[in-house]
Amino acid sequence: MRKTFTLLVVGVILGVGTGVMLPTVFRRVAALPIFHRALAKNSADLPHDPPKTTRVKVQVLEPKTVRDSVVLTGSIEPWEDITVAAELPGRIEWQGVDEGDAVLAGQELVRIDMAAIQARLDQAKAQYKLSLQELERIQGLAKNGISSPQERDRARASHDVAQAELRTAEIQLAKSAVVAQIDGIVDRLFKEQGEYIDMGAPLLRLVQIDKIKVVVGIPERDVPWFSVGDAVNVAADAFPGQEFNGTIHRIATTADVVTRTFGAEIELENASGLLRPGMITRATLVRQEYPDSVLIPFFAVITREDAQRVFVEENGLARTRPVEVGVAQGGMVQIKEGLSPGDRLIVVGQRDLSDGEPVYVQEVVE
Repeated sequence: MRKTFTLLVVGVILGVGTGVMLPTVFRRVAALPIFHRALAKNSADLPHDPPKTTRVKVQVLEPKTVRDSVVLTGSIEPWEDITVAAELPGRIEWQGVDEGDAVLAGQELVRIDMAAIQARLDQAKAQYKLSLQELERIQGLAKNGISSPQERDRARASHDVAQAELRTAEIQLAKSAVVAQIDGIVDRLFKEQGEYIDMGAPLLRLVQIDKIKVVVGIPERDVPWFSVGDAVNVAADAFPGQEFNGTIHRIATTADVVTRTFGAEIELENASGLLRPGMITRATLVRQEYPDSVLIPFFAVITREDAQRVFVEENGLARTRPVEVGVAQGGMVQIKEGLSPGDRLIVVGQRDLSDGEPVYVQEVVE
């Protein structure tokens, strides 16, 4: 109104001064209300912006099996690990295997002084034969009353000594041929052909790896959950992405005094020889299984007002729900209460939402 009055005054002054512009000014002033009404009508006809909505991504929850497990670091050991030692002293006159050779139980591996022992055996056999003949002769004379009791005793004693020496020579000959006690691989040779070896000194190391064991330490709090025969998944650093199935073969009765863990052996079949002793492994032992559970990503859970919450999408609105978390499994967490299969969990865009806020579902993720 004040602007209209000002324009009117200016127009009057200019009209008086010129005598020409005054009618024009009055016509323009009279047209102002019509202009304002047209402007207001046009503004009413323009489309308004829709209410602001947050773009989100949701995941439709499905029932899954949750495994409460513990991962233990361990190492692979041979199923059998035997150091074969010499049972008598002498020179290694023959060696039939090299390192890395596969052998069978009972296979001859090494011969120690066999030629010399064979000669002693032949001598013992001859001495035994002679003593036996002398004993039979004395016994024949005794039947005719010719030999004395002392002669019979000496002949029998000589025969017994010769028989014992023969048996000793036979045992030494058997021990001079070193054989494999198990099917396995010759891992290491401690002596070479032609070298002298003392009785009890190691000759070679023999390992069985067609079946192996993974040795781990089970923490005290976890021991009650496991028993012999439980299934175990084993992963080796040397073979990323691969898993090997095994079972618990043994759990120690007492704890290690240093680590306070209970040693356990996990049995694995290894017919291909892919796994080798000394490799580092991670064994996954399952404490409990929870079938038909709700499992969601860790990052979907937010903390507000000292409570853990999630957001779900219902009919285009974000709804908050308090939840109770359970077992963690990788980057996922079990939800004990607060969610059900079929719920549309908001997994992207939930951080700044509030309950009842409109949302636009941009994508449904797996």
